[in-house]
Amino acid sequence: MNMAAGGLYSIGGSFWEFGEPDWERSRYLMLWGVAEDHDSNPIKLGLGTMKKHGAKIVAVNPIRSGYGAIADEWIGIRPGTDGLFAFALIHELLRTDRIDLDYLVQYCNVHWLVIDDPGAADHGLFARDADGNSLSFDRRTDSCVPANATGIQPVVVGEFTLPDGRKAVPVFQRIVQRYLDPQYSPDAVAERCGIPADTIRRIACELAEAAFDHEIRIQQPWTDANGNRHEEMIGRPVSFHAMRGISAHSNGFHTCRALHLLQMLLGAVDTPGSFRFQPPFPKPIAPPNRPGRERGEEGRLDAAPLGFVHGPEDLLVDADGKPTRIDHAYSWAYPLSAHGLMHNVIRNAWAGDPYRIDTLLMFMANMSWNSSMNTLETMQWLTDKDDHGEHRIPHIIYSDAFASEMVAYADLVLPDTTYLERHDCISLLDRPISDADAASDAIRHPLLPVDADIEGREARGFQSVLLELGARLGLPGMVDAKGDAIYQDYADYMVRHERAPGVGMLAGW
Repeated sequence: MNMAAGGLYSIGGSFWEFGEPDWERSRYLMLWGVAEDHDSNPIKLGLGTMKKHGAKIVAVNPIRSGYGAIADEWIGIRPGTDGLFAFALIHELLRTDRIDLDYLVQYCNVHWLVIDDPGAADHGLFARDADGNSLSFDRRTDSCVPANATGIQPVVVGEFTLPDGRKAVPVFQRIVQRYLDPQYSPDAVAERCGIPADTIRRIACELAEAAFDHEIRIQQPWTDANGNRHEEMIGRPVSFHAMRGISAHSNGFHTCRALHLLQMLLGAVDTPGSFRFQPPFPKPIAPPNRPGRERGEEGRLDAAPLGFVHGPEDLLVDADGKPTRIDHAYSWAYPLSAHGLMHNVIRNAWAGDPYRIDTLLMFMANMSWNSSMNTLETMQWLTDKDDHGEHRIPHIIYSDAFASEMVAYADLVLPDTTYLERHDCISLLDRPISDADAASDAIRHPLLPVDADIEGREARGFQSVLLELGARLGLPGMVDAKGDAIYQDYADYMVRHERAPGVGMLAGW
């Protein structure tokens, strides 16, 4: 999703499942495009907590939904213009100098130097030393030094000369130059957003007041990720939460990044009173796991199929720049496909783009009807035949617990179990069920027995089916040295699988 990718590349986590507002301490909460259909019960409980201690809640949404109805203020924004609104708030915070510069230097990269060499291949990239360390300009030594060095006094504005003689400027200067542009002023964006300029200026002022005039200080020594010891925790009681209303529009990725920049300027990421991560987040920036590229002789990818590109060299394209994956993920068209592009698969399999397939397997993904945004053409692709009278998608295997629309197009149906009939978990390796105060495991136990001897009820959980298929095929990681299956079923896999020594799907095993 664009929101997950935007957050992971910006702050090592994101809204939605990776973090939450500090319901107990926050004085000011902005909800951006949040409806009642995701994470609804925890949000409702949290909003109740905030209302009890007098926090202000501002709902930004074209529709005055339930959350907007209980909010202290509803901003009826024009659909798809949230990014402009966020840009204008950033503009105002910079113009009035209401930002947390200490936080930005300690925990962000505002002091990193950016190469300013138009026409060069590395123009706009970070300046680095021979060891790959990003550089900043140190006021104390009047020289370029590694940006993560301790004891330095980095400069955040100005133009500096790199060791190779080229020019570079700090990230913060680039931010100032971009967002103080008059095109992002409240007066310039008001008409397009449908929000009065004075309202935008007031909201920016209220955010700054809550963050800086009501600072939280907790006398608790701690050590940060860089090894620096602090005698207290400083909190900014301003929270943001954003969901589908942001992600389901064009430029949702950049809108999400703008919201995270707004949080960073306020010093309101993972501090008391602000947006807080849920374990095991945050992740490194950029996330280190790149998507798998090459397949070995035994069929194993050299990395997981989903990941995060760091540069053009990580794109999954051929020598001509064309996609090599059937979903076109990690191509020039979709470079940051953190969750893959399942909705592209049927069309591309029908078109043979970039290659023809023999069999399409899908699990509980009723793509002939939902998620495709194009049901008529999708159904045509599933039934279309070539000049020889053969289906362009030769075989379709589908697993579902219900007789969904997709079942009618399948050559083979694998009856799946419902969520009441199988073991499941929400893995800490993916989207956690944790809250900000503790890591948690979410394990679903079957309540109803599944008896394969009952006529017409031959169902198995699709995860267990995948494990058995992998074992029958002798796939690495699913069979031992003797060729026997490693895992009995998915319940066994949940507690015994290790991605790395001591790192599995659940915290309790």
